[in-house]
Amino acid sequence: MRASKTRFGAVVTGAAIFAAMVGSMPASAATVSVTPASVATASTAPAAAMGLHQQWVYQPSHLQGAKEYSLQFANGSTLDPGLETFKAISSYAGADIERVKPLGVSLTDIENQLVPATSGDPAQAGPAMDWFARNTEWHSGLPYKGQGDFLIVESPGSYYVAQITPGLVAKTALPYTVRSGTATGTLPATTQTLKMLSNNTFSVVGGTGLAPKIHRSSLLRVENDTDGLHFARFLTVPAGTTAQQATDWCHGSNPSLTPGAADWGVGTMSSGIVIDANPYWAGSGLRIAVDYLPNRHTGVSSVTTMCQPVTVV
Repeated sequence: MRASKTRFGAVVTGAAIFAAMVGSMPASAATVSVTPASVATASTAPAAAMGLHQQWVYQPSHLQGAKEYSLQFANGSTLDPGLETFKAISSYAGADIERVKPLGVSLTDIENQLVPATSGDPAQAGPAMDWFARNTEWHSGLPYKGQGDFLIVESPGSYYVAQITPGLVAKTALPYTVRSGTATGTLPATTQTLKMLSNNTFSVVGGTGLAPKIHRSSLLRVENDTDGLHFARFLTVPAGTTAQQATDWCHGSNPSLTPGAADWGVGTMSSGIVIDANPYWAGSGLRIAVDYLPNRHTGVSSVTTMCQPVTVV
């Protein structure tokens, strides 16, 4: 779904699940290649991401002749439990490739709840987001045009990968299975963490200042410590924007600033989900990390509080 979110007079756009404003996807197809973990190089991933026991790639493609959207796995749809790397590539400006585990509900149920969740009406959005929190698990994804990867310890169960756009969820969803067994492996140690806190704010652990640094050369631990669904989109800002100006925009006191689209980020994560994201794919410089998703209790967009300038180096 494409929409714009007005933030204190500035129009913010970005790819996202639910209320976050994506739209009709361009017809250009992406290209993908499978890079086994054993031959990954430091030019495409921090060293800590090497040597995983499994890795797979996911790509959306547009079948122009049939006017249908489809999604394709490039390296298998059955995984062993434990540590894995998810990789995805998309040339779509409205990419929002998410991984979801339904908890006794159907894809139709999920799609039906997208309507009130994206309505912009807190009275509808709050109950819908509460439904998602209780009936689904979200394990991040690729919420922007480009490519990305992250690490996660996956437990047994049945999952889907899909483009989260009303009308395209069931049409694009691909099932994948994590076999029964004990999930082995742990996330590697990291020196930087982005936390989604219970007071609906972001905290960059390991960084200081108005725009804490996030290093592209190291994995970024991302933790959802709230009771709802959240993501993080890194919005671009005009050249010359200062950390103070970005901070003022977050606080609603700089309406003249108009951030651009997200050029990196992490997909929707349920409460308690932890991943190690690879910021190698992020653009360098000042960014504003935001979350647009409505709060499950109030129905109000989280961008009013989950807004944090960062400096990608």
